[in-house]
Amino acid sequence: MRRFQKLPAVQRRIVFYSEGPASWPHLGPIAQEFLDNGEQICWVSSHSDDPGLKLHNKNCWSFYIGVGAVRIFTFSALDCGVLLTTSPDFDQNQIKRSRYNTTYVYVHHSLVSHHMVYRPKAFAAFDAVLCAGPYHVKELEAEEAYYSIPSRLKLSHGYGRLDHLIAQADKHEGKTVDTPHVLIAPSWGNQGLIEAGYIQPLLQSLFAKGYAVTLRPHPRTVEFAASKVDALGKEFPSLVLDKDIVSDHSILCCDVLISDWSGAALEYAFARLRPVVFMDIPRKINNPDYENITITPLEVRIRQQIGVLLTAEHSTDVGQVINDLIKNQTEWEEKISQIREQTVFNIGQSAKSAHEEILKIVGQKNEQRKAD
Repeated sequence: MRRFQKLPAVQRRIVFYSEGPASWPHLGPIAQEFLDNGEQICWVSSHSDDPGLKLHNKNCWSFYIGVGAVRIFTFSALDCGVLLTTSPDFDQNQIKRSRYNTTYVYVHHSLVSHHMVYRPKAFAAFDAVLCAGPYHVKELEAEEAYYSIPSRLKLSHGYGRLDHLIAQADKHEGKTVDTPHVLIAPSWGNQGLIEAGYIQPLLQSLFAKGYAVTLRPHPRTVEFAASKVDALGKEFPSLVLDKDIVSDHSILCCDVLISDWSGAALEYAFARLRPVVFMDIPRKINNPDYENITITPLEVRIRQQIGVLLTAEHSTDVGQVINDLIKNQTEWEEKISQIREQTVFNIGQSAKSAHEEILKIVGQKNEQRKAD
C-alpha cells in the first residue's frame, strides 16, 4: 500500500483492481492492451495467486493488498486517474470511493443483465460502465430513472472473455466423438443446481446414458458449498470436477453444456455457437426490484433462442434432448451467430475498444485539470 501511494501520479494514471484469479479473464485482456501500447499501469489484487501479479513488464507495477484492513484503507485513500474493476456493489460494503478525483469504471465479469442477479444499485457508485452490449446501456438508463441515479458513462465495450474463447474455440472444433462429453456449469446460490439438489437426478440420467460428464462448479459454490461438491465426487466416481476458473479447457472441449442461470451458458453459446440445455429451475434473483425495471433480463429473454429448456422433473429426458441438439447443430450455429452479432459489442475487439475509451476519459481529466 505504501509503495503504491509513493508512485508518481503518471504511474497511477491507470489502475486495475482484481479480487483474484476469477477477475483475470476480464481485466487481463484490457491490461495487456495498455501494455502492448506502451502505457503504464498498476495492478492491485486481493489474492496472492492472481495472474496479474505475475505480469512481467517494465510498465506494470503490481501490488498485493489482501482483503482486510489494508484494502479498506487503500481504497479510502485511493488517488489515481482511473480505476477499473470487476467488483460490483462498490461503495455499498467495505470498499468505499475515496475523497480524491478518481474515475471508477466497472468491467463486466458476466454477460448477464444488470438488474436481476445483481443487488440493487450494484453499479450506482461507478462513473462509467464498459457495457457488453446494447442491452446493458438500456438497463443502466432504466436503473438511473428508477433509482434516481446520476447518469453514468455507458461505454460500448464488448466482452473480453468471449473474444478469448472465440479465438481458442477455432483450435478445438472439428473433432468427432462416439460418446458426447457433457459439461455442467451452474451458477451459485440457494436455488442453484448444486445447492438446491437438482443435480443428482440429472447426473444419474447422464451416467445411465453412458456420457462422459464434467462438473464445473462456480467459485462461490466451491467456497460456500464445498461439502456438497465433494459429496458429488464421492457419489459419482466417474464425474470429473473442474475447479480451475481460469482454465478454458472444459468449456472448449465439451460437446454439450448444461446450465441453469449461469453467465457461462451465454459464453459457451456465443463462443462455440452451440445450443445450451437450460435446466428450468427457479430464477436467480438478488434484486427484488428487478421487475419494476421494465426490461426483461437477457438471460431470461434469450434462453429459448440459444438453447432448450429442460425441467428438473424431466431430467430423464436429457439424453434425447442432447441427441437432438447434436443432430441439428448446423442450424443452431447459424441462428446463434446472428443473435451474437445483435447482442455483443465489438466482437474480437473489446480490449482495443476499452483502451480507446479509457484514454478518452484520461484525456478529458487532463484537460479539466489544466482548465482548473
